[in-house]
Amino acid sequence: MKEKFGLYTAISIVIANMIGTGIFTSLGFQVLELRTGFALLFLWLLGGISSLIGAMAYAELGTAMPRSGGEYHFLSRIYHPALGFISGWISFIVG
Repeated sequence: MKEKFGLYTAISIVIANMIGTGIFTSLGFQVLELRTGFALLFLWLLGGISSLIGAMAYAELGTAMPRSGGEYHFLSRIYHPALGFISGWISFIVG
C-alpha cells in the first residue's frame, strides 16, 4: 500500500492539533498584559520547556509500560484502575 502523506505532513498535523487556535486568541491577551517582547518570549520559552519535560515523562512511561491505552493504562497500573477510568472520562469531557 502506498503512503498517503510523508513524515513532514504527519508531524505538521500533530503539531497543528496540539496547538489549535488558542495560540491566536491567547497571544493578544498576553501582548496586552506584558508590555515587552522579551517577557513574552521568555514565558513562551518556559512553557515550551515545561511541555517538553511532560512529554519526556510520558515517553519514559510509554517505554516502561509498552501497551496501548496511554494515560488510562499508566494510572491503572501505577495507582488504581478506578483512577485510570476517571481520568479517561475527565479527558473525554474536558477535551
